[in-house]
Amino acid sequence: MAWFALHWLGAQVVPMNPLCATSDLVHVAEITKAKAVLGLDLRIRAVLELTHRVPMPLLIVASLVSHLPMKLSLPYRVKNLLSGRIRGGARTEVHRFEVLYQRQCSPIPQPLLSDAQLPAVLQPTGGTTVFPRWPC
Repeated sequence: MAWFALHWLGAQVVPMNPLCATSDLVHVAEITKAKAVLGLDLRIRAVLELTHRVPMPLLIVASLVSHLPMKLSLPYRVKNLLSGRIRGGARTEVHRFEVLYQRQCSPIPQPLLSDAQLPAVLQPTGGTTVFPRWPC
């Protein structure tokens, strides 16, 4: 859902593996000049470290808890409680995805593209290495 919303708003999406090391996230964020990052609460540690190393104005935290059956959502909630409060870098605003997502809001009638010629997706690939690479 976030992917398509970002396209509609005119943002470029840079998908990354949630298992990536912080150094890989930092490398990609610096190359792309990322201004926001969306991370899953269970795998948020590397993303939080990213916000402390690279100026990142916005961190959106997604969760699976509302999509799980009760017997799985309880351990998920416990793990999140034990992990503590999610805090980004000094200049990073942190928002929960479910708070930003509202079904009752008015639709945006037209895309807010700043430049329709920009690529919608910047896809780093690792190939035979793990380190993200960019097409030349």
